[in-house]
Amino acid sequence: AAPLPASAIRGLVLLPDGRPAAGATVTILRAATAWPDWRSERVDQAITGPAGTFEFRVGSRDSLLVEFSHPAYAGGLEAVPTFEVPLQLALQPGFELFGVVTNPAGAVVPNARVAIEAVPGDDRRAQAAIASASGGYRFTNLRAGPVRLVARHESWQPAAVPVVVVGDQVRRDLIFERPSMAPLRGRVTSALSQEPVAGAAIELLPANVRPGLADPVAGQSAADGAFLLAGLARGTMRLVVRHPEHGVVTRTLAIGAAATEIAVELPPRSQVEGQLVSEQSPAPFRGGEVLQIRDVAGQLEHAVVAADGRFRFANTLSPGRGVVRLQGGELAFQASFQDEVDVRIEESSRTELELVVLRARSVRGRVVDEAGRPLAGARIARTRLLAESARFIGTAVIDRDLGSLGSQVVQLFRDDRDELLAVTDAEGRFTVAGRNPGSLLVRIGAAGHGTRWLVLEIPSGPEPGAAGDLVLGRASRIQGRVVRGGRGLAGATVTASGAESQAVAMTRADGGFVFADLVPGTYRLRARLPSQPSGSRERVVATSIGRPAEDVVLLLETGRMLRGAVTGGDGQPVVGAVVTVRGAAGQTTLADGSGEFLLELPDRAVDLQVALPDRSRPVTVPVPVGLQQVAVRLDTPSTCTLAASVAGLPGKQRLSGVLLRATRLDDDDIGVDTRSRWVELQNGRLQWPLCPVGRVRLEVWSDGFAPFVVEREFAASETCDLGEVLLEPGAWLAGLVQAEDGQPVANATVWLGEEEDADLFEPDVRTGADGSFRIGGVTAASSRLVVRATGFAPRTVELALPQDVLSPRPLLVRLERGATIELQFGRRGEREGVLVQLRQRGRVVASTDVDEAGRAWFPNRSAGTYQVVAPGVDLPAREVVVAPGETVVRVRLAD
Repeated sequence: AAPLPASAIRGLVLLPDGRPAAGATVTILRAATAWPDWRSERVDQAITGPAGTFEFRVGSRDSLLVEFSHPAYAGGLEAVPTFEVPLQLALQPGFELFGVVTNPAGAVVPNARVAIEAVPGDDRRAQAAIASASGGYRFTNLRAGPVRLVARHESWQPAAVPVVVVGDQVRRDLIFERPSMAPLRGRVTSALSQEPVAGAAIELLPANVRPGLADPVAGQSAADGAFLLAGLARGTMRLVVRHPEHGVVTRTLAIGAAATEIAVELPPRSQVEGQLVSEQSPAPFRGGEVLQIRDVAGQLEHAVVAADGRFRFANTLSPGRGVVRLQGGELAFQASFQDEVDVRIEESSRTELELVVLRARSVRGRVVDEAGRPLAGARIARTRLLAESARFIGTAVIDRDLGSLGSQVVQLFRDDRDELLAVTDAEGRFTVAGRNPGSLLVRIGAAGHGTRWLVLEIPSGPEPGAAGDLVLGRASRIQGRVVRGGRGLAGATVTASGAESQAVAMTRADGGFVFADLVPGTYRLRARLPSQPSGSRERVVATSIGRPAEDVVLLLETGRMLRGAVTGGDGQPVVGAVVTVRGAAGQTTLADGSGEFLLELPDRAVDLQVALPDRSRPVTVPVPVGLQQVAVRLDTPSTCTLAASVAGLPGKQRLSGVLLRATRLDDDDIGVDTRSRWVELQNGRLQWPLCPVGRVRLEVWSDGFAPFVVEREFAASETCDLGEVLLEPGAWLAGLVQAEDGQPVANATVWLGEEEDADLFEPDVRTGADGSFRIGGVTAASSRLVVRATGFAPRTVELALPQDVLSPRPLLVRLERGATIELQFGRRGEREGVLVQLRQRGRVVASTDVDEAGRAWFPNRSAGTYQVVAPGVDLPAREVVVAPGETVVRVRLAD
């Protein structure tokens, strides 16, 4: 086939104030999948000059995207229309969002994946960042508005904040509260050969979320086809398995306490080809028409129709439902009377389609100004309909029930985004074709003129309909500010709804907003945030030519702001105290360096749960309606400050941090009151203000070194300086980690100490591809080896010294799948937020808290006997036995 003639893509990038944007990067991409997933590959790139313009030459405009960015502003990603029209890309003010990811013990969680996702009803595409070694994450140049913020890690259930308003909030810390549910295991094979499929991409998303708008839990199948996804929460999820040589499989799964293992058989891909036919004479197609197909996985392919109507898509597609679209607007499918039709892609090597087409139904019109002069370049677009203002859009809609628009109202939401239908020529003329006969709601706009919303009638017969002259008057203007709590609010959505026009704006950093392209008239204004569905009170303003509505103030109701201070039994502030609103997901904060906190509460009575930084000794604080300040006193134990200079031998190596373990030796129950903390070192200097008092056994641990152990008598409120503490290297141990079936376990973490220590720091030693490891620091005081791997129960091994370190053969450690211990505490919400510990042989092996439904889980537990304890709560300890081979052990704990 002869190459298609080159097509020009040109346009202009503008700064938020409307000036040309120099130094903006513009990239042309070709989409491989449909919106909002929009997987793509780069075609070309350019950087704008002083005029802010760009131009590309491409062979085909099919499925092209334009991405634009700037070092100082927020950019975007848009679809390129299939017909040549200048693009105008508007940069927006850019905002930062950063924070730190920690676990319930207050330790930072490095390598957590933090994602910004779309809130319900929004079309913001997801983007992700990886937390640094210090647990910090940062996003820059974000456009203002509401987002869902979520952190994921293989060891924890996702930590999510349902709504964060970018622009209004700069920092938001995330706390992992509960360990991950049992992992999802599976194996991917070919449906034809039953051979394992390596390299398949595995993605898990909430069942009601569209790809591209949320960040999935992702993995890849190994050489034997096996895969494992960890870091899961309880709920209904949608699994998507892709491979370039096989068809896509989607499946809905229920993730729960029991480990799930599934088999995925990938069907063969199909070569789709076919024939256009027509009952009209002469045939409406001439050859050269472009068809687009979208398969069940969203994959996009194109085909050029030959003169005899034959077509063939270049790449194979996944079997199942597909959608074929005719581009250009001249033809429609007889089955749907529009430019799209559903087809069935067979589960075989070849799919033959016969598609009956006819001349598309169309409507023609002209766009003019108030003096009747034609307006060139006016845009006619199908756009999203805002439900709250639908009754105000267009007199044509007011005069009839919205239901009379029939399927076209549904059609408005097929992509959930704007679609450009036509652009007027030099005479102001336009044609809209390829739409289902009936009423079509469109938006018409032109530079310097007010935007109108109206209904076009698409005729049922072959003759084009006449829309006549559509008049656009000069634009009027509304500007104002959204205020919340006495200050401007960034990221609020403002809607302006009038009789013939509707617009949406997002507030700037100072809370300001502007509508510059409205038809003169009366408008109802409202501002809102997703976290506050009631929004602001409605304001009615009137505009006319030369008389803009200015200085409009919209007051957004604030929630109740509660200030609090947390002090200990000695009257000193409790830094890092955890404050949680019971029954409100994501409503958790930490007391600052002065023990103070600030929370926004709903206008109703709530209960706060306040606990020490390690979640111990919680208290419940009722907060009635109207209360604005609260003082909380916690039963804090007496402490002292521990100081030392710490280094590793040989050569006095500088260490980034150490794990401190302090055990009170004068308790009646020796060994129970043990505190473990990870403490960052500043230039090798240790300063820990929470050391217990009395007779204390103190241990200083660091990966690769033998622990330093000392027993001292510590006095309350004093500083005890241990001087120079040098950690010795100890002996080396070689080992091998395998699964129950003898297969090596790669990337398992290995450390010396206690199982719960991995919640305080990230161990440095990991197994290689063959499951091998080598660890230093082994001594009589550090002879307990812990191995943990995703999807397996942790294993603790008491080393036999010196035999294990002197043996010529590596120490073999076998891991088992393990079971989930599920606890149910009384009635719903009764014990929400209570810290629960799982102990084995007197040692704490895991901790979690009770959720709003009164449940708690300990996943991946090996066979054995455990004790469930809730410190500081009047609940007796409970023994739990996990038998070999069990998957779930359910225990009900009654008060």
